Amino acid sequence: MKQSNKIVYNINNNKHDVIYSNNILSTLSKKIKELKSDQKIFFLFDENIDKKIIKEIFLGLKLTGCKIYQKKIKSLKKNKNLKNLTNLINIFSDLSLTKKSIVLVCGGGVIGDLAGLASSLYRRGLIYINIPSTMTAMVDSCLGGKTGINHLNQINLIGTYYHPSSIIIYDKIIKSIPSREYISGLSEVVKTYILSNNSNLKYLEDNAKKILIKDRSLVKKLIINSLKIKLKHFLNDIYEGNNRLFLNFGHTFAHAYEMATDELYKKDFLRHGEAVSLGIISEIALSFLETKNIKKKQKIYLSLVRITKILSDLNLPTKLKLNGYKNNYHLYKKIYFYVFKDKKKISEKPRYIYLDEIGKVITKEIENLDNINKVIYFISNDQDLNKI
Repeated sequence: MKQSNKIVYNINNNKHDVIYSNNILSTLSKKIKELKSDQKIFFLFDENIDKKIIKEIFLGLKLTGCKIYQKKIKSLKKNKNLKNLTNLINIFSDLSLTKKSIVLVCGGGVIGDLAGLASSLYRRGLIYINIPSTMTAMVDSCLGGKTGINHLNQINLIGTYYHPSSIIIYDKIIKSIPSREYISGLSEVVKTYILSNNSNLKYLEDNAKKILIKDRSLVKKLIINSLKIKLKHFLNDIYEGNNRLFLNFGHTFAHAYEMATDELYKKDFLRHGEAVSLGIISEIALSFLETKNIKKKQKIYLSLVRITKILSDLNLPTKLKLNGYKNNYHLYKKIYFYVFKDKKKISEKPRYIYLDEIGKVITKEIENLDNINKVIYFISNDQDLNKI
């Protein structure tokens, strides 16, 4: 296998890898043999994935000679809950899975987070393989070991860090991802490229049209590069003490937009990646508002204009459009409330990722809380930031 198809890394002296595959039967055969399991595999998958792909993966697992158990689940945010977590653990117990059994998941971030947490808790950890099925999961959530469920109206309130033994990016799945889900995931690519350098952003600017039509070699490059950038940020900071926090760029506001619109309007009003796109714009806007130095403000403003255009060229939202729902005081109040619920908060003031320049960010507390309201107003209205 070419090195460009594989990323290998070590955590606590344990080997992990990301494999980009166009032959799932061969990849699964090699990987299952490597893992030296007890020959039991629990296969959990999103019921919305193309049935042909699921059959292909199941065939690959059967050909290993292992005993296969399977279960489908709906990939909905509301399913990331305590009930489903305990249900999974109960199933593991009923099947007499051991620490050498394999849990193989094919789904997006919701299912990956839920199954990853169950895998980490059952007998203090069994073998876990992740085959991400959404663009957001492929470029972001599959790597890094974050697991979690939502609880008490807070995103990922209960969770652990538990890294998949292997992540398999199956290129046939990419072709089947619905347009909205595919585009939504591109915001995480933009995020990692902002954390990286200008040349990566330039690549997005030059190739937006090809990205939107899922050019095969180009999408592969986006996924591998995004995961490599993410790996650099967390490998020496697994528990988010410093550099890994930068990967939350855009998420202080993104989670607030998700939670507020879910509560006031309807579930999944915003896809996670759409909220991240709005969150990226919001945290750059907040960086601008919180900066007093005129020259630095100008520099941040130019970055805001540039990144807004990149997101727009990729068909990602740059304003919170309510599609007929009322834009009112209750929405602003809810967003403000959930900004304060952000998990990065360690004192009375929320923290966010401040953009100093492309490739250089800092974790900061929000100094002027009124700027939160200004950002919410800016993202909800067609008005220049300089005039707010």
